[in-house]
Amino acid sequence: MQPLPLNLSWSLVVLGLLIVFVLNRAARHYASLRTLSFLPGMTFAFSPFSIPGALLPTSNYNPGMMFNWGWRHTMYKNSPMDMMRISGVLAGRSVLYTNS
Repeated sequence: MQPLPLNLSWSLVVLGLLIVFVLNRAARHYASLRTLSFLPGMTFAFSPFSIPGALLPTSNYNPGMMFNWGWRHTMYKNSPMDMMRISGVLAGRSVLYTNS
C-alpha cells in the first residue's frame, strides 16, 4: 500500500469518509422530508422507484415494486390522513401516495 501524507492511516481515512457519507445521507433525508412537509410515512433503505429498491423483492424491509398491491389493506392504517410518504435513505427520492 502507498503511504498517506501527514502520517494518516488508512483506517482513519476510511472512517472519515464513512462519517461524511452518513452525514450526507442524513442531510438529504431531512431535505426530502422537508420537501413533503414532514408527512407521516414509511422509511426504508431504498425507495421503491430506485434501482436497488426495484430489483429487490417486496418484504417488510423493502417495499419493492409491488408493495402497493401487497399492502393495500394496511398501508394507510397508521396514517392520520389519506396521504403518506415512502422515502429511501440510501437511494431514491421520497414518493407521496394518496388513498383514492
